[in-house]
Amino acid sequence: MKDLVFIDHQTFLTFFEPEDNRVQQKIADFFNQIINGKQKAYTTTHVLIKVAEKLEESGRWKKEEIANNLKLVLLTPNLKVSYKDVFEEAIKTYLESDLNLFDSYHVVIMKRMGSKKYFSINKKFQGFENLYE
Repeated sequence: MKDLVFIDHQTFLTFFEPEDNRVQQKIADFFNQIINGKQKAYTTTHVLIKVAEKLEESGRWKKEEIANNLKLVLLTPNLKVSYKDVFEEAIKTYLESDLNLFDSYHVVIMKRMGSKKYFSINKKFQGFENLYE
């Protein structure tokens, strides 16, 4: 088995929105190596949040499509994702709210930390007291 390899956001974006079939195939082949246990790999929740952000910005992806594809990434055998449990909960919050995935991730962290208050000009965090106001 090979060394543990980090996968960045551009790799996922190119796979989800290919501009060059040859490049997408090379990425698919690499993902198949991971799935088949021939390659160990990892990514971070921050990478996946960046992927969601870029897919949203493209205007071609619905929130549900983004969430479903990110869930598939989380289910990929032999692919480790940092703070996977937090991210799974963030996806749920993302789908159930008007928040983007970045803010949804932080709502999950705030809840886990026992926070009931926050300080921000962002007024989207419903259920928390904003000390800015």
